[in-house]
Amino acid sequence: MVRRTFPTEGVIRAVACELTQLPTPRFAVIMSDYFGGVGEQWAIAFEGERALASGGSINAALRELGVVRAAGLDEWDTIGLADYRSQPDHLDVFVDLCDELGV
Repeated sequence: MVRRTFPTEGVIRAVACELTQLPTPRFAVIMSDYFGGVGEQWAIAFEGERALASGGSINAALRELGVVRAAGLDEWDTIGLADYRSQPDHLDVFVDLCDELGV
């Protein structure tokens, strides 16, 4: 099971509203955990507070956001997510904090 240690969608929605200056932004919360090519993923897409795709694949959530896959690629690769294999090192402090807090 993917370890879901991220802010609630309400917090992410507030950030999305601020960034887009829209009252009902479209956004997705995505998680992936892979090591050596094997792993898990989870995603949910929103329009404002309304869930568009629930707890499915990242590609399904990206389709809900309007991503159209390029020929021979899936939505993940189309938008270049394959270029990001790990989180930036500066986020490690939050993983450590979650461990300290037991979440």
